[in-house]
Amino acid sequence: MRKLSFQLVLVFILILMPIQFSAMAQCNDGLESAVGAGTIMFGLVGVDDRMELAQSFLIDCDAQLTQVACRVLLEDAESGGIHSLMPGDIINCRVLDSDKNLIMAKDHVITEALGSHDLVFDFSDYEFRLVTGTYHYVISTNADKYCRMWWGESFVDGAAFYISNDTWEEQGGDWRSHLLWDWNSTFTATDDHNWNSLKACYR
Repeated sequence: MRKLSFQLVLVFILILMPIQFSAMAQCNDGLESAVGAGTIMFGLVGVDDRMELAQSFLIDCDAQLTQVACRVLLEDAESGGIHSLMPGDIINCRVLDSDKNLIMAKDHVITEALGSHDLVFDFSDYEFRLVTGTYHYVISTNADKYCRMWWGESFVDGAAFYISNDTWEEQGGDWRSHLLWDWNSTFTATDDHNWNSLKACYR
């Protein structure tokens, strides 16, 4: 009888293992899109015309978002009398949920030299997991200057947008992005995306 019970337990474990491994295999660690042949301006792109750039992406398992990186082109130039961002200026990255509610935000002070760079926004100090679903990151600057961001071909479950005067317009393709998340983190998943309840702890 004991031998039969052991065999039943062993069969049960062997049945469950492929299911568990299958679930694990479905969880990605992030997304990356390739660089395209052109750039798009954001920031102050004309008189009283301020542009933000947004990218939607799918997190396919509950996970802690750890990094958003995007490739920008830093240049010493002017466009319509507006100067480009330079070292010392700030680029902001905000993460929104599918309803475009703010979840978290990070600033990057430019220290890079002129040229193309992947700017990294580190969100690993936000110690909670996002539930499976679609999110957006938004790149912007409050400086009265512009910058350029590279775009590329479409990648899975993502879309790029222009945002002007709070109006979102899909532009086709995707911004050059490298996003990382950790679905194996030990933090608690939360579907409470009310930034006011989180910002006091995670500024």
